[in-house]
Amino acid sequence: MLVGVLALGVTTTALSFDSLRQLCGDGPYEGLVCSPALLGIVIYGLIVIAVIVAALGIGMAIVSLIRKRYTFWWPLGAIVIILVFFYLGTWLAGLTVPTA
Repeated sequence: MLVGVLALGVTTTALSFDSLRQLCGDGPYEGLVCSPALLGIVIYGLIVIAVIVAALGIGMAIVSLIRKRYTFWWPLGAIVIILVFFYLGTWLAGLTVPTA
C-alpha cells in the first residue's frame, strides 16, 4: 500500500536529518539554530507519527474490508496526516540549519 511506502520514505528522511547535527560547528548560536534537542524531537517524532498513522490507516482499512464498508478514506486520511506532519517536521528541522 501507498501508506506503508510513504511511512518508510518519511522514516528514511527523518533519519537523514541526523546529518544536520554535523553541520553545526563551534560558535555561539542563537535561538533554534543547531539545536540537537529540536532535531531529536523532529527525528523521533516523525518516525513515531509515520509508523503509528500508517499502521492505523492500514488496520482500519482491513477492518472496513471485513465489515464490507468503504475503505478508501482511511488510507487517504493517513496519507494526509503523514504529509502534514512531514512538512511541519522538515520546516522545524530547516530552522536549525545555520546560515552561512
